[in-house]
Amino acid sequence: MWSLGCILGEMLVGSPLFPGTSTLDQIERIMAGLPKPSREDLASVKSPYSSTILEKASISKYVLITVLLSTMKLNHFESCRNRRPLDQLLTKADTSAVDLMYRMLHYNPHKRITAMEALKHPYVRR
Repeated sequence: MWSLGCILGEMLVGSPLFPGTSTLDQIERIMAGLPKPSREDLASVKSPYSSTILEKASISKYVLITVLLSTMKLNHFESCRNRRPLDQLLTKADTSAVDLMYRMLHYNPHKRITAMEALKHPYVRR
């Protein structure tokens, strides 16, 4: 379902959603584009490597950025990153399609929409 969500997103945006140049860059782009995962979502990741990377990317990176932005007033840092949440890229997309995409791109596979649920989604049922 994750792959289908990426494909749907690419169709809506017109370009790859997370065009990473390395594993870490790919994960950072996913983290920048999607809502922050919960502890439960992180715990659901089965790969120890991925879980560790997600943990570090979701906590350490964002804590560091928050501290830097608040203490050093580096407001330009965010704009220099050239990464935007998906919501900003999907402003003209059908809201039903965006909803389906986000359900497909949930970090936690147990919370991610299933194939049967996706077939019943309003966007697919049209």
